[in-house]
Amino acid sequence: SSIFMTAFGIGVWSVSGHSLIMQIVSVLIIGNSILSLVAHAFFPYRYGEMPKFQSAHVLIMFFGVLCFILAMVFGAIAISGWFRVFTILIPTLYVLLAIVRFATASKSPKQEANALRGSQERTMSYSYLIWLSTLSLYLLFLGK
Repeated sequence: SSIFMTAFGIGVWSVSGHSLIMQIVSVLIIGNSILSLVAHAFFPYRYGEMPKFQSAHVLIMFFGVLCFILAMVFGAIAISGWFRVFTILIPTLYVLLAIVRFATASKSPKQEANALRGSQERTMSYSYLIWLSTLSLYLLFLGK
């Protein structure tokens, strides 16, 4: 999937024309895909084990997540209208979910807190994929 994401990032670059902000979006999409590939291929974590914060996998994935958050931020700057509103809603909902998770984590048993963290991670990943799909449709039908 990283090959396809890298190809998509190259495609975003090719339709960006002279828009520096869209070129930044493209580089960030490519950065996310390459960092994710490196983290999963060379520093995999074991299923069922809690990864340590200072492990290579977690640190590389942190920068991968930072790339996709920044891609959404720059995408919101580059594209106006409904796409900007949609892009702003995604991190807003994610922050609200994080607030709920942190507010309920101390009240929940450890197993439930881990389940909340897992659902938050999946929500973040799926929302990024939805954003990428929406960006591709926007560029295909409405954009450049």
